[in-house]
Amino acid sequence: MSNIREIHDASALNDIGINANDNGNYEFAVKVFTKSIKIYPDDSDTYYHRGRAYTELGHNKKALRDYNKSIRLNPENVRAYYSRAFEYKKLGDLHKAIENFSKFIEIYPQIAIAYKKRGVAYDLLGEHEKAIEDYNEAIRLKPKYAEAYLDRALAYGDLGQNERAIQDFSTAISLSPDNGEAYLFRGMSYLEQKKYFWGYRDAKKASELGEDKLLEWVKNYKIKPVIQNTKY
Repeated sequence: MSNIREIHDASALNDIGINANDNGNYEFAVKVFTKSIKIYPDDSDTYYHRGRAYTELGHNKKALRDYNKSIRLNPENVRAYYSRAFEYKKLGDLHKAIENFSKFIEIYPQIAIAYKKRGVAYDLLGEHEKAIEDYNEAIRLKPKYAEAYLDRALAYGDLGQNERAIQDFSTAISLSPDNGEAYLFRGMSYLEQKKYFWGYRDAKKASELGEDKLLEWVKNYKIKPVIQNTKY
């Protein structure tokens, strides 16, 4: 690591701090960016990068303060909006998380993951129709986006639209065959429809991929008499 006490140029310090962030040296990065801010306190990116280090260290409120400062200094700093959205989500303020994802989308409307992440926030608020609209857009922008299909399936399930949910779970599986969660939730959807053969089959596959809960539930509690006489 560099001896930052001998460096008095904010730009050089920022380069060192960014390298520290990229290599996982977050505590050192905080020290470097803090010194840079003392030298030049009006650089939006410096606060953003220190906020990123605080995020990785789990200091969410400190990270949020830095992202706020970064945005005050540069209202077009899209990375700060995106990162601030995650901090608000961690702190349980989903409305502000959505506001920040929306600001990012306003500036960069072609980034599929931003719609997907905003959709998750809507889902957590119980606004499943809005979530589905965002997942639709994410899929339009990135047609092979397995995670967006999975999240849209869950939203359909929350709305009681099991057939649509199963269709999206199946698409997610076709795009990402090792996704245990997709098998897990598709199996649950089948079981809700009393399609025990398909539900148990998905439960077994999910278990093979590390998602064991559904298989144990099926075997021990709910439909044991049904599956005992079924060959797989």
